[in-house]
Amino acid sequence: MPAWAKGADKREPFSRGSRGSGRGFWQRISHEFLLDPRTTYMNIGTTGSMPRHVIANYDRYNKLVARDPWDMGG
Repeated sequence: MPAWAKGADKREPFSRGSRGSGRGFWQRISHEFLLDPRTTYMNIGTTGSMPRHVIANYDRYNKLVARDPWDMGG
């Protein structure tokens, strides 16, 4: 698996020390997802929405595998 698919492409918009207590923090979190802002999404522990950068990496890796399924990008 390529390094960028493993998460080496680190684009963390939030600092590790962030407490997540402010409205601005949660607005930044909400912009990371493709969910319609007019809806309330109640994830109960099943699979849910992924952040945009995860979807982009997932899509790039799927295209890479589709081009050459024997190489798998490694």
